[in-house]
Amino acid sequence: AAHAETTMEWHVAFDSIRDALAPHLARAAAAAGPDGPMVVDVGCGSSTWGVEMLKDLDGGRLLLLDAVPSLIDGLRARHAGDARVRCEVADCRRLEDVGLGPGGAAVVLDKGTLDALQQPEDLQAMLRGMAQLLQRPSGIFVSVSFCTAGRALLLRRAASELGLQLALRVVPATSLAGEVRLVALMAESFGASDIQGWGNEDALTRQRLDKMLFGSPVREERFVRFEDAALPGNVVEVEQEQLSARLGLNEDATGHVVWPINYSFCAHLCANPDLVRGRRVIELGAGTGLAGFVAAGLGAKEVVLTDLSSTLPLLRSNVGRNSSICDGRVRVAELKWGAELEPDMGGCDVVIGCDIVYQHDEDTSVCLVDTMRRLAGDNGICLIAYEFRDGMLADMEFFDRVNQHFDVEVVSLGLYGFGVNEGDDDPRLLYVYR
Repeated sequence: AAHAETTMEWHVAFDSIRDALAPHLARAAAAAGPDGPMVVDVGCGSSTWGVEMLKDLDGGRLLLLDAVPSLIDGLRARHAGDARVRCEVADCRRLEDVGLGPGGAAVVLDKGTLDALQQPEDLQAMLRGMAQLLQRPSGIFVSVSFCTAGRALLLRRAASELGLQLALRVVPATSLAGEVRLVALMAESFGASDIQGWGNEDALTRQRLDKMLFGSPVREERFVRFEDAALPGNVVEVEQEQLSARLGLNEDATGHVVWPINYSFCAHLCANPDLVRGRRVIELGAGTGLAGFVAAGLGAKEVVLTDLSSTLPLLRSNVGRNSSICDGRVRVAELKWGAELEPDMGGCDVVIGCDIVYQHDEDTSVCLVDTMRRLAGDNGICLIAYEFRDGMLADMEFFDRVNQHFDVEVVSLGLYGFGVNEGDDDPRLLYVYR
């Protein structure tokens, strides 16, 4: 029973988010059946969130679930005189066993339980069970967790797969100064007024999520998505090499992940589709191929994704993943800068390269510029997306050399966001070489 004698709020005190949750809880409660709204607190631990929610729900009931029997014994003793509260030992991965049928809960609460699960199949099982418990269409799932890119992306995927809408909010942690937590809501639908102050409407949320998701590669994620209404199906998804797959290896995986400037460059292509529509496009240092697939989705006549031989299996896999967008117009080819070109590569319309210039030695810069010249021929253009980093001085070797052979126009990519906030110095530029 000692487990339940004191309460502990590791993330956020309920009072700090109570007003923001109030319309969602009220909407869920109003649609509950004659027995009143049921709140299911999954992995409740010693948190008082479930009890605090119950205070705000007239006629409500509370089911406290945890995997630790001694903790549940203590909670039963604490709530023995309250007929509204039931406490059960349960596995969060098997919520179908808790005695509630589908749609039996007005509110399902997770406060740190997803954080405690490590295996993808366990996370998926818990989220599926949660979705089954929710009453439709007004039931609400509330999750409070550490604010990480992986958690935000997991919740986005889960909401899409489960047919639910998602709203996110970043809030200050209760007891740790300077730290923040992620509060997520999932429901079949939200009223427009219910999500005011959530997502992009909240400055802290907008800035933190943007920086977190696009400040550096999300190496823990196997799949990365770029979404834009200009694309068929609104999305391109590519596989990248996860950090876990590289542990203990000395090989450079820099080109096997999606770097943030890729999103900015792809957004620029979507805003200016005539750059690639109907044209032959070759991507240098394609890596995952994201930019090339976007070019294909925007109507490029042909796209050739080139890189070193070690990257080609990943590129071929991503061609298969995006077969509907590729539509037979995208192929993969090995190309080492400075080497002889395949007979049909020269004289293409558009050469693209995203984040391919970074601290190259003189020989590499010479080879890259030579390859650009031979691919573009007399009439092609080269679009090179570049992000300023500490190695800018080393990169001047490339810029000095390429400017000897091309006319250049510089376009800002900062307006598209993706980790670049208003007022920031513009770190992302597109160099257009003709």
